Amino acid sequence: MRKKLDFMAKVHKIVGVEDEVTRPSKSKKKRESTDINKFAGKLCDLTPKQLKKLDLPEEIVAEILKTIPMKADEARRRQVNRVGSLIRTREDWLEILALLK
Repeated sequence: MRKKLDFMAKVHKIVGVEDEVTRPSKSKKKRESTDINKFAGKLCDLTPKQLKKLDLPEEIVAEILKTIPMKADEARRRQVNRVGSLIRTREDWLEILALLK
């Protein structure tokens, strides 16, 4: 195992790869995902009138409006997670987060 690590270090030095990993850790991704889902939960608590003022994309508003009549906690949780995943997949998700703040 040690030989393999030494070999990879030499390859990285030759190729010019830095030692620091530039991709986010799995924990960081999970924290961000949880934060966005909490934000989606706050969006789902808003009234339709308040949602119209926020100028959100139509697909997200449609999914948020589906949560209003839901009574079952588990179904609502899944729908809130769906809204969170829609927000995460958009390129302008930081702007969407800034709308509520």
